[in-house]
Amino acid sequence: MSDGKFVLPRKVLFLEELLDILQETFPDFCKLGQAYFNGNIIIETSGKPMKIDTEKSPVFKKMVSEILKLLSYLVRAAFLPDSLSKLPKHEQQKYGLWNEVTHESASAWLPQCVRKLRSIVTTLSSLDVPSAALENLNELITDLRVHCMIKLFEEAADEVRALSARETWQLQVDDSGGITNLPLLFESIILETLQHVQEVVKCAWKGETDIFMDYDVQQKTVELCVNALIAFSTTLDKLAFEGDVDDNTRLKSDSNNYSQSVFFTEDTQPSVEQCLVIMLSNCSYVSQNIIHQLKEQFDKQGYPKAQEVENNALESYAELDEKIFEAYCEQKIEPLIGALEQGMYAGNMDWSDCPRPTGVRNYVKEAVMKSIAIHAEIHAIAPAFLMRVMTEVFTALSEEMSRLMSCIPKFSQNGALQARLELSALHNSLSPYRNAATSGSFTEAVCVIPDLRNEKDKIYLSELLNQYKSEMQFQLMCFTDDS
Repeated sequence: MSDGKFVLPRKVLFLEELLDILQETFPDFCKLGQAYFNGNIIIETSGKPMKIDTEKSPVFKKMVSEILKLLSYLVRAAFLPDSLSKLPKHEQQKYGLWNEVTHESASAWLPQCVRKLRSIVTTLSSLDVPSAALENLNELITDLRVHCMIKLFEEAADEVRALSARETWQLQVDDSGGITNLPLLFESIILETLQHVQEVVKCAWKGETDIFMDYDVQQKTVELCVNALIAFSTTLDKLAFEGDVDDNTRLKSDSNNYSQSVFFTEDTQPSVEQCLVIMLSNCSYVSQNIIHQLKEQFDKQGYPKAQEVENNALESYAELDEKIFEAYCEQKIEPLIGALEQGMYAGNMDWSDCPRPTGVRNYVKEAVMKSIAIHAEIHAIAPAFLMRVMTEVFTALSEEMSRLMSCIPKFSQNGALQARLELSALHNSLSPYRNAATSGSFTEAVCVIPDLRNEKDKIYLSELLNQYKSEMQFQLMCFTDDS
């Protein structure tokens, strides 16, 4: 096979060959030495024990240590070359200089390498090899465990960032809204990584170094975990603002189309604004559900400072949430606001000399209908954001109406009646999203309009407002559930 995960990389083959050689020869070498110093070797010709030269015991122990040191340094040269950087250049060359092959990744095989080295240490311990002689191997295993964790988390982060290419825009919808399959794929990648790394970070026997007790390793682990978790925010950001590089089907939604579908197939892709809402929903799902579940897994497996990891990740998703939310509101609200002034003065409207009003003019109805379209888009994909988005829409509309009214130099009585009618119609239509800011803006707008002088005008205003409510009753029903 050509897949690097299923073809043993040269480094791994090298390690396995080294360990095979060691297992074939080293145990017999140790046993021979121990037999000699224990007086268990019998001279064949005389049948008497061989005379023991005790002065050779340090020499033998040194030979054992040098063999294991050589093994350790050969493995370091292959997997951890930076750990030999303090050695003179000629010594580094003696242990081998490995050229990285781009298509060969040994990361997936590192847990197996750690497992094999641990097995060797267990074998050597049973041979009564002095603990001092095993020190080099134990240090190698500790460093390789840390290296393995780093590599697997870095690869997980890379895999998460590459998820943008796997986005299908197919929504999985439940009562809380819709998400695509990416959040679950992200969670799966992190969980698989934790499972893969678990045997490496966990101590294999009593007395093996706990890598998380080292302060530098702790800090690096927190960094790795945070980077892996926030890598998905990069994916969401890319999809929200760039989309698929090869996708030419994403169009800006038509603000005059009040019935755009939010159910997508392979042949129908969401609009730019719909992509923003979908990614906003994905972002919310990850921050509210997945991040805490992953934090619990970190805790369960003994990772340090899991709460700090969760807090840092949530901060990143909160920033992305605000960024996407602002972008969506800008895409939707700016055209809506821009149309108000143009519609207000349609037909050369002169507030100081206009006919008696016969109803709410079209520009107000258009603003309400476009608000309904925004409501429908959010409700279909991410209903949890309805109040947040629609409050922003209403706030922007009320502020713009206040500004426009303040720019009118003079009102006739008919103009005052028309202005009050249109302000009241808009205010009542979007009343479920009223807050202190919107109420303040409408109050400011009304304050610049002259009071109605007689009771007939007030009654007529009420009649026209009721007429508008009757005409728009069906359309405005979508807002009633939000109140």
